[in-house]
Amino acid sequence: MIRRMHPVVWVCCTAAMMWAVGIAGTMLVLRTL
Repeated sequence: MIRRMHPVVWVCCTAAMMWAVGIAGTMLVLRTL
């Protein structure tokens, strides 16, 4: 992974990853209910 990334880009990528994980977890929980 590129180390020399803009801090804002890094934060956006991290936020997007967390959001994707949250959505996937929610869908998984809703499916098991």
